[in-house]
Amino acid sequence: MRISATCIALAAALAVLAGAGAARAQDGMAVVKHRQDTMKRMGEDLKTIHQYGQGKADQKKAVAAAADITTTLPKVPELFPKGTGTAEFPGKSGAKPAIWTEWDKFLGDEKNTAAKADGLLAQIKAGDKAAALSGPGKLWNNGCQGCHKSYRQKI
Repeated sequence: MRISATCIALAAALAVLAGAGAARAQDGMAVVKHRQDTMKRMGEDLKTIHQYGQGKADQKKAVAAAADITTTLPKVPELFPKGTGTAEFPGKSGAKPAIWTEWDKFLGDEKNTAAKADGLLAQIKAGDKAAALSGPGKLWNNGCQGCHKSYRQKI
């Protein structure tokens, strides 16, 4: 049986494309994992701040945690490139398609949360333990949940 050069070239091209598709899927899954790790880290930051309010953590740790949140929140939109949602990664990504269809609202919710986080950081820097005790819950309920309720599907 004779195989033409055209068939060989076509098979090679298909193999390259299949590999590229697998690499994109792998890259997308890496983005999803990084996004999830970032969100978990901010959750831990909120716990640290709350522990400061309870007298179980020192102010320096609470300030560092609050600062991490304030520097991370403006970068959150970068964690949601198209093609990394529930449609592409069912059971792995909780990012609903509405993120991209309502991008401006998503950005507005992020900015609202970031402004609240900036205020909490200022209170922690000032040593306000009452704010450290109640602030993480307020930030979660009146900031973070704005996105989570609209744009996150539990997985």
